[in-house]
Amino acid sequence: MSIEDQFIYGTYRRVDDLYQDSTRMIRKNYFKLLPSFAIGYLINDEQELKLSGSITSDNVGFHSLQDFIYKDNFKWFSGNSDLKPHNLYSIYFGYSISKNKWNGAIDLFYSYSNNFSSPVVVQITDVITLNKRYNVAEINNLGANISLWFRIKKLSVSIYSKWYFRKYNINKLRLIAQDLNMPHTTPNEINFSYYVYASLSYRVKKFTAQSTLFYFGKQYHVSSSSNGFMNLSISLNYRFLKDKLLVGIGAKNLLRDLFENKNEGNQFGITSQGISSGYAYQPSFFVSIRYNLNLGSRNTEHIKGRR
Repeated sequence: MSIEDQFIYGTYRRVDDLYQDSTRMIRKNYFKLLPSFAIGYLINDEQELKLSGSITSDNVGFHSLQDFIYKDNFKWFSGNSDLKPHNLYSIYFGYSISKNKWNGAIDLFYSYSNNFSSPVVVQITDVITLNKRYNVAEINNLGANISLWFRIKKLSVSIYSKWYFRKYNINKLRLIAQDLNMPHTTPNEINFSYYVYASLSYRVKKFTAQSTLFYFGKQYHVSSSSNGFMNLSISLNYRFLKDKLLVGIGAKNLLRDLFENKNEGNQFGITSQGISSGYAYQPSFFVSIRYNLNLGSRNTEHIKGRR
């Protein structure tokens, strides 16, 4: 059982365009009991069943709660003193099998989150919008995590994927639209999302070649979506000083620009579309140096048949 108590106390002073100042006090207390559990059953030395669950919660920042409006050209921003923490309730049921040269696992999961918060864009005038964060929805997730690792001679492969259905309960968003007297556009409340991550490693004497490939399917949000994309990184490493010093060169973002980095949204009749570009999406090269001090080792890395 984890116990958290987030106490927010402070004042915010603002001077407006007419040089008039005002002060707003924030006094909030969020007390949380966050239990978790895990129960395992060993079928034999190689197979295991596991049931686990947990409750987690985020923290609400001071500036997310202050209600003063500040301006950035034609975008106005404001906090929300009524904002509540976002709790996540999760339960997993998993099966794993571990062999000498391969292992795999599958976890079926269900999670529920309340008070999911998101910025809401309100049209003030034809050119001015107000951006304010609200608790807009409840979210239900149902899906599976699947992982697999195997080794063929000097080649090691790891694959991990997540597949899930997500359902939004947007009654809170509808009430916000009514309060703001804004037209409401109903988003797709049930969506399917997934991603796949694969890593390959090949070692020859002192050299190790690695590559990582992952693909994210189209991602859905409360009132927006973003395109799927693929990415690839590769590296070549050489070990010195009895394998303690690792020097490598590599490249990343090799496939990131194959797919358009596009976001689309429709909130209260306000449509938006953006395309991201820049350094974060372009191929880049790197050099890495790592030295292993062997501190904190429990001498378990060579035990066979265990992950």
